[in-house]
Amino acid sequence: ASETSLGQPRPHWARAMAQGAAKLNKSKPDKSKRYSAPKVSKVDICAKKKKKEARSDLAKSGAMTLARKITLRTEANLAAKAQVEGGANLSVVKPNAQTLSKVKGKSAVGLSAQKK
Repeated sequence: ASETSLGQPRPHWARAMAQGAAKLNKSKPDKSKRYSAPKVSKVDICAKKKKKEARSDLAKSGAMTLARKITLRTEANLAAKAQVEGGANLSVVKPNAQTLSKVKGKSAVGLSAQKK
């Protein structure tokens, strides 16, 4: 078995390997399976987006911080107005005492409520 048909010895690299004959690597995974990327949660995607935005030029210039401050101030003003004029008890957005007093001073409903 180690000789060719002409009677010459086979080179050492041409001899049969033990792995091929005995099928020793049956438990190895097939290479033909397609790779599928692991599912990323939506929370991670939002966190990545927020992190990316924090590194952007807008964040470095302070524009995003200013926009966030204006948004929060607007929410607080609306919450205070709803609480003073509408008598709503808010739990998600709570205006601070300074915002409440400012709205009470300007609101016509708040003024009429204070006079009584």
